[in-house]
Amino acid sequence: MMVAGAARRFRATAEDHVAIDTRPVAFMSCSPQGPDDSGFTTASFTRKRCEELATPEDRAGCLTRPHLVLTSRGDGGDTAGENRRLSFDLAPAGDRYLGYITELASQHTTFDLATEGCEGYAKDNKLGPEFPARCHTYRVWIRSAALAFFDATLRDDAKAKAYLASGNMSVLSGGALEWTLK
Repeated sequence: MMVAGAARRFRATAEDHVAIDTRPVAFMSCSPQGPDDSGFTTASFTRKRCEELATPEDRAGCLTRPHLVLTSRGDGGDTAGENRRLSFDLAPAGDRYLGYITELASQHTTFDLATEGCEGYAKDNKLGPEFPARCHTYRVWIRSAALAFFDATLRDDAKAKAYLASGNMSVLSGGALEWTLK
């Protein structure tokens, strides 16, 4: 997130810093930190804060490039997942995408494409016969979003762009994957 332009404070008494690298053309953040987590603040995700800290030659990279954020309601617990989502909500508009799984079974490790955390959660909470298959379905959604995003941004693929803009991911998931563009 810092390479994309998010500001971060490494110590409670230290100043905010950015570590912009203008070479990447697109970013994907799976289960990112949100405000008040690991030195990030509400201002961290704003272009204004980045521009205040960046060198003149790096300002063009201040949260301006395409970015896909993937997280979920169960990503680190109910409040952690909502907080992770704020990294998208607070960021400036423009080529930004959010895939947010609304089901609590989608755990932090789901974004490593692992299913054990989800399967354990489903078993512990007696979620029903659709599990553990549902845990594997989350992986399909994540891969689909990532591949379409990178095909659209890196390959300038018209079909991938149309897929991202269509909202079909939300429809295909029965609304369990909220797909937001800004």
